[in-house]
Amino acid sequence: AEQTFTMSAVSGLTDLKFVEVTPGSSWSQKDGVIISEGQGESYLVTQADYDDFVLEMDFKPSDEINAGVYMRCADISKIKANTCYEANIWDKSKKTQFRTGGIVDRQAVTNAQDTINQWNHYKLTLSGDTIEVELNGKVTAILIDSQLKQGFIGFQHKGSGSVELKNIQLKPLRLGKVIE
Repeated sequence: AEQTFTMSAVSGLTDLKFVEVTPGSSWSQKDGVIISEGQGESYLVTQADYDDFVLEMDFKPSDEINAGVYMRCADISKIKANTCYEANIWDKSKKTQFRTGGIVDRQAVTNAQDTINQWNHYKLTLSGDTIEVELNGKVTAILIDSQLKQGFIGFQHKGSGSVELKNIQLKPLRLGKVIE
C-alpha cells in the first residue's frame, strides 16, 4: 500500500507521499511531528508542483543523519542535488561547505551553525531565480540560478539516525509578495 502523510490545511502543502530509494528507513507522524528513523534512503514528497514560495519549518536532526529539503524537483525517480535545489540538513557533510544551511553543490554556507539534537528553524524563499536559505534567523545561502522553475518538494532521510519535522508551512509568492 502507498504510504501518505496527511498535512494540515494551514501547511499549504498536499499530503506527502513516501518514496523509497534504498530500504531500511520508516516515517511516522505523531502530535504534528513527522519523524524518520532507521537506515537507507527515502523521501516524503508533495503531490503537486510549486514554483515561487516561502517554506518555513522546524527540524531536529540526530547526530549522523543526512537529511535535506529538496525543492523544484522535476523527476520522482531522481531526487538529487543536481535535479532539485537542496537546502541541506547535515552538519557532518563530507562537503563541509555545503553543510546545514547550504544549497548542496550550488551555494556554500555562510553563518554556519550547529543543529544536531536540537530544534532549528528553516525559512526557504524561492522567488524567480533567487533561492534564499535562512537558518535560525540568519541568512546562510543565497543562490541566483535559473535551471529549475517549478517542481515538487521532498524531505530526505539518508543514512542512519532520525530527523524530526514540524510546523511545515508553505506560502505561495507572486511577484515577490506572499499570497495569504
